[in-house]
Amino acid sequence: MFVFACNDKDSFDNIKDWMNLFNENSRIIDFPKLLIGNKCDLKGEIDENLINEFSKCNNIKFIKTSAKDNMNIN
Repeated sequence: MFVFACNDKDSFDNIKDWMNLFNENSRIIDFPKLLIGNKCDLKGEIDENLINEFSKCNNIKFIKTSAKDNMNIN
């Protein structure tokens, strides 16, 4: 799981680095990955089209979560 805060563009920008680091150190080639946008109840500063394009290009499923709104926390 790769998690970023929907209200923090820097945390989203860092996901690519985290994914590269994981891929460099993993022995499993097709390890399932999940991109999680946390704090989606807050005003987002990240364009959702950018997130969707990133997930599509990297073949990674994307979900939004919010502990405050009890959204996708199970």
